[in-house]
Amino acid sequence: MYSMPTDTLPDAFTNPATEYEALAHAVGLIDPATAGVLRLTGKDRVRFLNAMITNDVAALATGHMCPALMTTTRGKIVAELLVLAGADDLRVLVLQGPVAQVAESLESHIIADDVTLENLSDAHAMIAVEGPRCRELVWRIFPREPLPLEGGTFTENDYQGMRATVVRHSLVGDKGMLVIVERAYYERMKAYLVQGAVGMDGAEIGGGAWNTRRVENGRPWFGADVTADNFPAECGLESHVSYDKGCYLGQETIARMHYRGHPNWKLVGLSGANEVPAAGAELVAASGGKTDDATAGRVTSAVFSPMLKGALCLAYVRTPLAVAGAVFHIRGAAAPLTLIDLPLKGGPTNA
Repeated sequence: MYSMPTDTLPDAFTNPATEYEALAHAVGLIDPATAGVLRLTGKDRVRFLNAMITNDVAALATGHMCPALMTTTRGKIVAELLVLAGADDLRVLVLQGPVAQVAESLESHIIADDVTLENLSDAHAMIAVEGPRCRELVWRIFPREPLPLEGGTFTENDYQGMRATVVRHSLVGDKGMLVIVERAYYERMKAYLVQGAVGMDGAEIGGGAWNTRRVENGRPWFGADVTADNFPAECGLESHVSYDKGCYLGQETIARMHYRGHPNWKLVGLSGANEVPAAGAELVAASGGKTDDATAGRVTSAVFSPMLKGALCLAYVRTPLAVAGAVFHIRGAAAPLTLIDLPLKGGPTNA
């Protein structure tokens, strides 16, 4: 079962508006409590994992990472992953999706391979440092240590005996760094980061501000925008897929959808001055002043966007209708929603 940010966090630690400002303009700390950490060792680890997930693990140099998905044999999404290539191991961060299911699926496919899988999730914790001043805050904790300055990289760091892996990646779809530490050091590390963030007009971030900012960035989240019935091409997650490497679980369906056609549905952004609609609301298309009664889509996430000063939604619409400027209505309501490009300004940089 997938979880949303609001399932594991309070809506706000202080108030949502202050936390949103910190996340958008300074720095914010997010605790993705459901994230997991797996470790693979053995001489066959690269070949094995490459055959299990969507991106090209074999192309990774030591100290580099890539986003990937685990999918079913039918190409439907199970989990979102980050794969970190170490000198002697591969670490798989399960950012979204069921950690135990990912671990069990990998374990069940280790037959004659020289691969050992460890689930380190109970012994490790992750802190997401998000926002335009994220690197400045992490630098304060590790002032004499190298940090990952480029997207797609990570470093191993030490502060007063606390080992930490720092990954250049954002959960929100903006600028961000993930700090992974042993759980025994989690509270201490978090206290240092919170203290530093407050001195930089930052804050600890609740589910409300996280949810708003990730919708503004067009960042799909499991449990709302991604379900067990979705394919990568529907969700805008094709950046997690390599179309040049060999076979993997679900590859045939995913490749066929990419090369020979398109998905029936596409996740898009919709904006409007009307009230924030409910998740699950049906959409109908409007053209030439007329409304088509056929179902054109469905809202998956909806927030009030401070940037737009109005409603902003993520929604699945039929692919032929997914063009900028297309107008939709919530079934039974007159106020329009217009299809817009996301993120609202700039692109998700993971920088």
